[in-house]
Amino acid sequence: MGRFMTDLHRRIKGKNITPFAAAARTAAAPTSAVIDTREANHLVLTLTTTAKTGTSPTLDMKVQTSEDGSTNWVDVASGAFTQVTSGTSLPNTQLLIVGKIGAYCRLLGAIGGSATPGYTFGITGYTK
Repeated sequence: MGRFMTDLHRRIKGKNITPFAAAARTAAAPTSAVIDTREANHLVLTLTTTAKTGTSPTLDMKVQTSEDGSTNWVDVASGAFTQVTSGTSLPNTQLLIVGKIGAYCRLLGAIGGSATPGYTFGITGYTK
């Protein structure tokens, strides 16, 4: 019965994922590990940003997809979070639901600004 309920829960909700654990980041282009989405139709993601550093920092984050998980990464239509800027009130939480995904996905970010720009953020969610 336990395995049946686990399988049922996975089919209803999907598989929990954490592309980025909450942490401070200053890398110019943070990239998540590859997410296996072969059995999914959607990604449901939450970006939570809690702190920023530097002068005029910006944070962009988008979903990319690939059929083999290693090459030919393409941006997913409507698969980007709204840019977080120095004017964004923190903490800030955004929800993104992405459909029409390929066999594999990843999140690709860009941190911009000057004087060592950075953000403390995490992204969690699930495949569906």
